[in-house]
Amino acid sequence: MITKISNYTINNKCDKNQACFSYIDMVEVTSEDVKLESIRNNRSISVDVLLDERPSEDLDQRYPIEGIYSTMGTITPKIFSFNMTASIYKNPVDIENATFNLLNRLTSSSTNKDITIIGKSPSEIEKRILLMMQMCSENIIQESRMGRATTIILGKNVLSYLSDIDMITKIHFDPINFNILVSEKIDPNKIIVMRVDNKCGIGINLVNNPDKSIFYLKETLDYHKVIKWFTVQ
Repeated sequence: MITKISNYTINNKCDKNQACFSYIDMVEVTSEDVKLESIRNNRSISVDVLLDERPSEDLDQRYPIEGIYSTMGTITPKIFSFNMTASIYKNPVDIENATFNLLNRLTSSSTNKDITIIGKSPSEIEKRILLMMQMCSENIIQESRMGRATTIILGKNVLSYLSDIDMITKIHFDPINFNILVSEKIDPNKIIVMRVDNKCGIGINLVNNPDKSIFYLKETLDYHKVIKWFTVQ
């Protein structure tokens, strides 16, 4: 279960109270960002040369500023780091409960995707749910630039609105790398659409050290890029 709701990895070398982890995110870099970075780099080179910490020939390594004028941004990979604190567990259920607690906290707010069932027929409700799932997956593709959703978690009450769960895999999801979970550990009226990986990345990261019975659990600041949710009630 935990491999389907988090970026789950096993690392028996992590045994400290706190550990630092890194991940790659695809970010948009504008021409203004490039210009500011070039200015900082040029300033650093000039100061080093002035202080005789670098040879004067290094001034030729400064970046040109005048040619940076494009208003269109480019997508580039960027490395981010974050610290996680270790927690002790007695059995795998402890890890699963902690992960669901974090997921529930992150998805506790209402959204403009929420579906109201009052005055709608069963077929219309089902259609709206499937369309909203597809929209959430497309949002994940656009915002994360990592790919489509890999997991959908259904609250137990949502099942009554779906005539065929297998239909979900046909609306923009990969049937091979896709999981549909029904869980009583989330709001019964909620649907969570998310993307997870088998390495640290955007979203909820879970690092397990089974040798020491400790785990590290934390979300990234941009978790909303890969976790979407809405309620049906």
